[in-house]
Amino acid sequence: MDYSPKYKTAYDEIASQYEKRTWFDQHILGVARLKKKLLSKASGKILEVACGTGSNLPFFPAGSEVTAVDLSPKMLKIARENAIKHGLNVNFAVMDAEHLEIPDGSFDTVVSTLSTLGNAIINICHCEEGALPDEAISLP
Repeated sequence: MDYSPKYKTAYDEIASQYEKRTWFDQHILGVARLKKKLLSKASGKILEVACGTGSNLPFFPAGSEVTAVDLSPKMLKIARENAIKHGLNVNFAVMDAEHLEIPDGSFDTVVSTLSTLGNAIINICHCEEGALPDEAISLP
């Protein structure tokens, strides 16, 4: 079953309140600090999948070439505004994480943090026979 329309609708509905709803986790529980530490290791051409409102964008290394995708156009609108606010040049696209319209090998680093993707990231990486890259960093 394709859950994409349900997810799109759900995230479109909460987009305007998403940052407020996640503020406690991000700033009191330290999720933002952890993401800053992890995302500073991203390199080369970076693809952020399920970027939401763009809360990760300021954590990538300065001058990074970032493409950010999300299923929700309303989340991407806020992400675009956040990128402008932080003076970042980011390419945005509405895409379903499980059906990305991106050629293999287009990115050096693929990132997704705290999303509803489950195991979709392994599919995105196109890992052969389930093998993972030499070094992988993920949040449980």
